[in-house]
Amino acid sequence: MFYVKMVWILRSLVMAALFSLLYLYQTFYSLEGELTDRLVKEKRPVDERIVIVGIDEKTLSSISRNWLEWPRKTYVEVMQHLIDGRAKAVWLDILMTSKSEIAGDDQAMSAMVQKYPNIFLSTYYAFANGSGGGWQKPSFEVPASQLVHVNVFPDQDGVVREIPLAVETEERMVKAASVQLANRLLPSDQEIIYSEKGVWYRGTTPLVTNGRKEIPFIYAQPPLSKEGFRYYSLSDVLEQKVPVSAFRDAVVLIGAYAPSMNDAFATPISPTKMYGVEIHANMVQSLLDGKFYTYAPRSLGVALLFALSLFSGYLIDRYTMVKSILFLAGLFIAYTLIEILSIENGLLLPYVYPLALLASLFVWSMISHYRLERKERSYITQVFNRYVSPSIVKEILHHREDLQLGGTSKDVTVLFIDLRGFTSLSEQKPPGEIIAILNEYLQLCTEVIFNHQGTLDKFIGDGVMAFFGAPLDMGDHTEKAVMAALEMKQKAQNFPHPVSFGMGIHCGEVIVGNVGSKRRLDYTVIGDVVNLASRLESQAKPGQILVSEAVHEKMHNRCSTEFLGMREIKGKAQPIPIYEIR
Repeated sequence: MFYVKMVWILRSLVMAALFSLLYLYQTFYSLEGELTDRLVKEKRPVDERIVIVGIDEKTLSSISRNWLEWPRKTYVEVMQHLIDGRAKAVWLDILMTSKSEIAGDDQAMSAMVQKYPNIFLSTYYAFANGSGGGWQKPSFEVPASQLVHVNVFPDQDGVVREIPLAVETEERMVKAASVQLANRLLPSDQEIIYSEKGVWYRGTTPLVTNGRKEIPFIYAQPPLSKEGFRYYSLSDVLEQKVPVSAFRDAVVLIGAYAPSMNDAFATPISPTKMYGVEIHANMVQSLLDGKFYTYAPRSLGVALLFALSLFSGYLIDRYTMVKSILFLAGLFIAYTLIEILSIENGLLLPYVYPLALLASLFVWSMISHYRLERKERSYITQVFNRYVSPSIVKEILHHREDLQLGGTSKDVTVLFIDLRGFTSLSEQKPPGEIIAILNEYLQLCTEVIFNHQGTLDKFIGDGVMAFFGAPLDMGDHTEKAVMAALEMKQKAQNFPHPVSFGMGIHCGEVIVGNVGSKRRLDYTVIGDVVNLASRLESQAKPGQILVSEAVHEKMHNRCSTEFLGMREIKGKAQPIPIYEIR
């Protein structure tokens, strides 16, 4: 019994341990990322002060498709137009690590940057396994405060979900373009800062980053969205087709916006790749909105898996299959809502692993339920095949949740049957023939009892004990018992042997259940009702059906009864009324 109670605990612990290992080793990394991406999709309005100037196909066609060889004075002219429009900041998302072959080109760009401290140029740190790593800086002089990194580290599945707030080496720490641009738009008390203790803050709110100072953020708009960031073609800006007022108080991101420039990445918000400059714009928006999140600590994820496994295991073990399915569906929905609320509060809990755990736990539990059900069906069939008809066995199996085999009080009708004249007949016939005759009569009794939905309790020599109203409840059990007795009496008259039945019937409360020892159990009834029915049968003459007053009160309007008077009954202090069913 203790083992049975502990099965669900062992099952839950085993499943929790298994999925904790899968979670710790990130076995379902791609699936986890894909499903959680769906939860963090949140199209929201973008700040009008974030503007993208794109090097698009129109620009490439008007200037040159070999954009790597463009004169740097081209960018100087564009940035001057933006500065004249009183842009708060301008960032060029183009690496200029090679010296220009045009005389005075690098000097013009350097002078431009040094003149305007709100212009930022890009640098990149190459993390090389061997040689060739390090900072990829502009080929001309740029103040360190105006360099921003453009490092992006896609996840294992190639999706960009986070950007490092800074890249730090022994030489220097360079902040991300998005941090510098967001700080130009944020109030001074909400700026993104890095403390001496190595913690990032948005105002006074700490930002939880990983070892690479990355923080996952929530994209505001999908790529090329009509509701997205304000956009202008660089060629239009260069030709001054865009009024300078369009850039007033804005942060302007200049970058690749054409497929041939190979600067597009997969993102969680859309199956279409997004240009790098637009990813950085989304990061700026995320920093403005405070829409970023952190991954739950692994210890919290493991604790969640164990708690969920034990809780669901406890409940699933106590439900039927249908209820378990409903419970599991409800738990799936509930956990998804918890995940969404958690993301709203900046924490990303493990998603695939808990749901996979629940599904696996459910399958395991259903297999156990099925095996237990088969065992119960086999046991019930084995127990009741001897007592009731096959149709009643099917009914018992259908309603077995209402079945109590351990002993319960029920209102039933008990019928005793005994062969009259069998003793003298056995003196005249050989044993083999006697057994055949007895089996013939007992078969008659069995068929009639089963036909009237009765339960065959036992054979007592040449007698039979049966009861009606258990194991399944039936309101007309007394009528069924009397009808069975009358049918047996009629059929016995057609048998070619000089024997007949004497029968006794009584109804009332009895204790019904399995009675016996560990080696043998019988499903039977016990109580005074049984004793009185037996005494009535013993007083019945051949062909008589004697019933108690309780049976008479239920049946006198349905069949013919005759009062035979008050009789002394063994075990009763006072004579009781006896009736005969005719």
